[in-house]
Formats: sequence, structure tokens, C-alpha cells
Amino acid sequence: MQVAIGIVYTILPLILVPIYARIIYILATQKKYRSLECYRIIILIGIVHCVTVTPGYTMAGVAHILNYDPFNMASSLIKLYPAGFRIEVLLSFALAMNRLKIICELRYPNFVHTLIIALACIVGVAFFALLHTPWTDYIVTPGEYLAKYDMRREYSKTVMFVGSYFLSVPTFITMLVYLVIIGYLLRIRFTTQTRMKRAHERNVFIYAFTRFVVDFTLIVIYQYSGLPHVPEFDVPLTIGIILSSLFIPPALYLILYKIRNMHSKRRQSQEQKSGEVPQKKLKSQSSMEQEGTTENAADEAQELLLQNIEPATESAADLDTSALREKLSSFKNIDEKSPSNTGTFVVINAVFYNPGEKPGFFNDLCELIAMEKEESMLKIVAYGGAANKCRNLKLGDVIHLDKFGCKHDDYAHFFLSKCAFDLVIDEKTVLTVIQTESALWKHHFELMKSNVMSSSWLVQYGGYIATLRLDHIAFPKEVTCRDHHKTYVASYMFMTSDAESVQISFYDHQLDKLAALEKNEVYEIENCHLKEKQTSEFAKFQFAEPKKIFLKKMSDDDQMEHLYDMVVLSEINVDRDPYRIYGMKLHILEKFTNKPNVCAVHNTHTGIVTDGTLTESFLNCAVLDIISIQFDECWKQGFAIQGLFQAYTDGMTYYMI
Repeated sequence: MQVAIGIVYTILPLILVPIYARIIYILATQKKYRSLECYRIIILIGIVHCVTVTPGYTMAGVAHILNYDPFNMASSLIKLYPAGFRIEVLLSFALAMNRLKIICELRYPNFVHTLIIALACIVGVAFFALLHTPWTDYIVTPGEYLAKYDMRREYSKTVMFVGSYFLSVPTFITMLVYLVIIGYLLRIRFTTQTRMKRAHERNVFIYAFTRFVVDFTLIVIYQYSGLPHVPEFDVPLTIGIILSSLFIPPALYLILYKIRNMHSKRRQSQEQKSGEVPQKKLKSQSSMEQEGTTENAADEAQELLLQNIEPATESAADLDTSALREKLSSFKNIDEKSPSNTGTFVVINAVFYNPGEKPGFFNDLCELIAMEKEESMLKIVAYGGAANKCRNLKLGDVIHLDKFGCKHDDYAHFFLSKCAFDLVIDEKTVLTVIQTESALWKHHFELMKSNVMSSSWLVQYGGYIATLRLDHIAFPKEVTCRDHHKTYVASYMFMTSDAESVQISFYDHQLDKLAALEKNEVYEIENCHLKEKQTSEFAKFQFAEPKKIFLKKMSDDDQMEHLYDMVVLSEINVDRDPYRIYGMKLHILEKFTNKPNVCAVHNTHTGIVTDGTLTESFLNCAVLDIISIQFDECWKQGFAIQGLFQAYTDGMTYYMI
């Protein structure tokens, strides 16, 4: 039996390590992987697995086969495993922190992860060196199938006890980190009805928790169980150590890849049947299908790592913008009095106005918001013929300006600029778009906008870039302002990915911009920005007056609530959903009356309406306020109104969009 067990110990690592090593090689040799922190940690964990498990347990198998340890090689090499295991648990903690930073979109320096990795290496090397001292030892004894501490040495028990804390404490903290991430995702799911758009995060947790359960189980059994050292326990535990390090990681990669590929094909089939597959999605799923046909297991694992283990490849949170910003200029180097400044900036927002389109300007005008090296916003203006130089600039364009001047602007801070001046592009200014850098920034912004944004991203870019989920719409209501004049106000209330509220308000002269958007749908907000005073009593963040459009994006939720279903008055429940929008057809029972003008543009017209239904033989009626610019003579008995309504406890408001 000893020979058979020795053969298993010898052959098992030699069979498993080439597949694992192939995956590590692919990740380490391709820049698109090794340039990301998550992959670098995964590469390190893989190297630790292969280097510390394979030599020791292979030679342990040889020692069991020969019934002696030639040149004491097995006992020397097996010391790599306890040192490597302590490195692995600390690297796993660093990987968990990386996941926490990305998924929860925290903002702290990456050197925190680097310190954890450095600590892991120091602990591992120190522990390996300690096992070579005369005071303690970790050995392989032929005929005893589990490597163990040599308790004949003076401090072996102490080293074993202290060393166990370097396993259990990081593992426990890692578990807490993953629980925080899960709690965060559940909070987002139940507070904003946001589902994870991709399978990446789900697969990451399958991978992470499988690894955690296996490692934690091994730690508990080996360190704390007190099981007797008999073959019935020692052999399964040793084989479990080998499999947990060399078999489970590549097996998980392949299994998760197959599951993802199967789901991708299923989605593609459903979308092709519906005939509503966007071109971009077709391209993405086509590439997945091609990946699914590969015959090379390592290549499949490579693609799995790209698609499942690292959401950062499709998340702007992991793109290293610090490297991109290093190529930008700092606002500190701009001389407000010089007409010949030079600088490089990335465009965050661009608006072009034709003559007369913006009040007070009768020539072409282009207004840009650009970001500089320190992530501050700069306002750039171009007038007349110079405006045509900027006409086609878009988000992400990196522009180099040569010979530009500045103009003092006391209102620049309202655009979230830290400078009390605007940059001015005139006829002498040379504007060059740097295509290579622009492509990188545009890719960054596209990834950032592909999901509902967090509040930290929203603030960082001043709201000029915003992709948010609509929580509700408040139809126009009459309010009294601080200066005691009356007006109407309507609002959209959006939510960020971390459940912070964002409000956009429309006042009397802006109500024509209000549109019946769909609840829980994701919208990209263009040409708008956060107010200098961001917080109000109603929302965490406020947008300034919106200038242009909302672009509707694809919803994550197949069961999205539609707001246009026709209902009757008896189905309205204001207490349950005070902001719900109802589609109804209402018959006018009496002619609408005009309220005295309280606002410059819109007026309120009030009347009694019914939907024709009965409750206990009584006609269901409601008071209806119509807020509009003009009065319609058809708003009288005998006519009906069909449209979208919002109910209040004192009646119902209908805004004609």
C-alpha cells in the first residue's frame, strides 16, 4: 500500500501542473492580462501553487516508494508548502480587496494591495527560512502519509501555533470582505432593482467561495481538528491539499467558462429569434461562440479568465487612468495673462451653438469642458470662426492646444472648475486631436457608461458623464420659492449603483423638456452637470438645468415595469406608489376653470373627471389639474382626455407632453 500511495503522490502533481502552468504562462506573457492588477495577483497565486506544492509532494511520493528519503530531498522541499500556503492566503486577501475596490467602486490607492502582496512574500520567505533553523522542522517520514512538524525540536509547537494565525486570520478577513461585497450587491439589488448586467460577478463569487471553502476546510482539519495520524485520514488530506492547489483552480476556470459559453449561446439564440439583436451584441456573442469551439483547454481557461474572473476588463473602475492622466497638462502650469499657453486635455463635454441658439450670442459658439492632469475640470470656449475647430469634438477626445489664451470668469466655478478663468481658443490657436490617447480615453468612458454609475464616478466627472437608473418622475406641481414668487416644478429622481439619489428639476420655463421616461430604465444624461451645491433636502445630488437630451439604454431587467398600462381610478393607490404614472381615458363632467396666472409660462386648469366605472353604484370621480401653456376649448363636458396621469392625495395632475 505504501508504494501505491507513493505513486499517487508522485504522479498526481506531475499530471496536473502542466495544465495549470499553461494557463499561468498565457496570462504572464500577454500584456493585456498582466497589465491588470487582478491578473497579476492570480498569476502570483498560480506560481505559488505550482512551485510550492509540486516539488515537495512529488519527492514525498518518491520517499514513500523507496521507503527512505534520498539526500533528505523530500523533507527539504516539503517545507515549501507551509510557506507557500501562507503566501497564498495573503494573496487571496489581496485579491478579495481588489474585488471589493472594483465591485463597490471604492477609491483608495492601489499601493494598499501592493503592501499586502509584499507582506505575503515576506511572511512566506521568513517562514521557509525558519523551518531550516535548528529550533523547528517540517518533515516527511516514509510510511507516514502526511507531512508534519518535528515535535522533537524545541520550538516546533510554538511555530505551528503562531503559524496557524497567519493562515486563519487572513482567511477569516477574506471571508468578511466577500460577505461585504455580497451585502453590497444585495443592497443595490433591493434598493434600486438593479441586477448585475453580466455574469462576471456571479462567477467570481463561485470561484472565490469555492476556493475559500476548500482552503478553510483544509486549515481547520490540519491545524485544529486533532485527528490521529493514520492512513485513513492522512492520505485523503494530502490528496486534498494537492487537488485544492493544482486541480481546483484550472477546473473552476474551465467549468465556469463552459457555463458562461452555454448561457451566451442561449441568449444569442433567443435574441436571433426575436430579431432584436443589436449589432454590437451580435459581434460580442459571435466571438464567444468561436471561443466555445476551441479544442485547447488552456486557451478556454484563458478566455474564462478574461470574461469571468476579471470584471475589470469590462469595467472602467479597473482602468488605470493615472497612466493616461500623466500625459495631460496641469492647470497649475497655465498662465492666465499669457496669450500663448500650451496644454493637453481630454474632452468631457462639448456643446456647439449656432448663431442665436444661446441667448446673447450671435455668432457660432463652442463650449467645452475638459479634464486636466489633476482631474479638475476646465471650461474652454471658442467664438466665431474658431468655434468650427471644436465643432466635431466628442467625449474622450484628447486635444493639444498651442497658443491659447485665458479669460477671467467669475462663474467658472458653477461648471465645477477650480480656475477663475476660461481657456479661449481663437484663430491663432492650433488644435490637434491625439488619436492614440483619444482611443484609450474613449474606451475608458464607454466601459464606464455601460453600467449604472456609482456616486464616486458621478462626482469625479462632475455629472458631465452620467448613466443612471430612473427611480421615479414627479409631475409638475405649484411651489413657492424663497423670494415668495410661485412657479411649477417637476423632477426626475435617478439612483446611482450605490443607491444614492440624483435629482433633476424642471421649472416653469423648462417644463417642455420633461418626457415620460420609464421607471427602472437606465438613461445616459448628456450635456448636464452637478450643481456646485450638490445636496438638497430631497436628494444627495442635484443636476443643474439640463440643456439637451436623454439617451435611453437597454434595460437589464427583462421584467421591467411599464408605465403606460391603462388602468381605472379604483386601481390607483397613492400610498403604495405615490409616483406611479397611470395611463387612463377620463371623461370630463364639467368645464375646466382657469386658475389665476401664478407663473410666467404655464397655468393650471381644474375640472372634475370620471373613467365611467362604478363603486357601490357611485360614479368614480377625481379632481384633475391640467398644467399647460394654453387653454383648450374642448376641455368641457362631453369630451374625454386620454394620456398619462400622476395621482396625489388631493387629486390628480396631468401634464400634456
